[in-house]
Amino acid sequence: MQIFAIVVSVAITVVAIALFVKAIRQIIAVTRLGQPVVGRADDKAARWLNMVKETVGHTRMLQWTKVGVAHWFVFVGFGLLFATLVNAYGQLFDEHFILPVIGHFFLFEWVTEFFAWAMLFAIVPFMVFRATRPKERTRGEPGRFYGSTMWQGYFVEWVILTVAICILLLRSFEYALAHVSGVHGSTATAFHFPLTSWAGGLFTGLSAGTLANLIWLVATVKIVISMTWLITLALNTTMGVAWHRFTVWFNIWFKRRSDGGTALGALQPMMAGGAPIDFENIDELDEDTAFGVGKIEDFAWKGILDFTTCTECGRCQSQCPAWNTEKPLSPKLLITNLRDHAYAKAPYLLASDE
Repeated sequence: MQIFAIVVSVAITVVAIALFVKAIRQIIAVTRLGQPVVGRADDKAARWLNMVKETVGHTRMLQWTKVGVAHWFVFVGFGLLFATLVNAYGQLFDEHFILPVIGHFFLFEWVTEFFAWAMLFAIVPFMVFRATRPKERTRGEPGRFYGSTMWQGYFVEWVILTVAICILLLRSFEYALAHVSGVHGSTATAFHFPLTSWAGGLFTGLSAGTLANLIWLVATVKIVISMTWLITLALNTTMGVAWHRFTVWFNIWFKRRSDGGTALGALQPMMAGGAPIDFENIDELDEDTAFGVGKIEDFAWKGILDFTTCTECGRCQSQCPAWNTEKPLSPKLLITNLRDHAYAKAPYLLASDE
């Protein structure tokens, strides 16, 4: 069992990382097709501060209180529990493996178990909400998923659910193994397993060998699920509902305003090649100068990054006056169609003359 677990886990990890790196290179290349923009790297301290505030503090998401709080637990848990994935790799080679330094630190153990349970309970309402939305075209918030790529949302939610379950199972088996084998026996207490010791106690009747096999099995399942998620992302670079976990940091940092303020206000000047067009000397412009946007590469690179980061949640659509008064305009579909077009056209734009 152990050899099988190691071979499968290492193999899928190598494939996943290779594809993921390739996908990152592709996204960067597509984004760079856009026009240059100025003023997106000023006041770096303010940009870093705003990025941390909006991501960690979820200042935008908390406009929808219940959804925002639930999403915060998923967001923070997804990042913090990366350590459990690293630990799972170690457990493939040694069922008693624990992360050095922090592995038995009680605060780390408490946070791990708390956020694993929090992720589990937070993601279920999201799954129910998505599953109960009508498929037909409707107006307002109840139909904000109209036009969204639903399978991608379901996939991400199931990944989060199953990963949280695997973490809690591993913690339960770790408790039972420490209790039965005596290795790390001093940690087999509710103090070190505050929210899983009750479950671990259900398995203390099993042998150490059986528990080792269970740990190898669940660690492998956790790794396979995580790497399948990574492979799916790599093969779907327009999967904003998952890619936004990586692109949102840059999306926020490069906002128009360094303090994170909304980009409302006076109309921005028309740009060409990253510089404002001087209409007083319009005769001096090159005859090939594009006015406005006529093709995807006329968008600024930040615009293409915005398209890539779209999660297809439909909140822009549900609040759009045109959409809610039976007009055909959907701001969400406008963005997602531009995104899909950008990534469909990019290979031709990036291809060499040969």
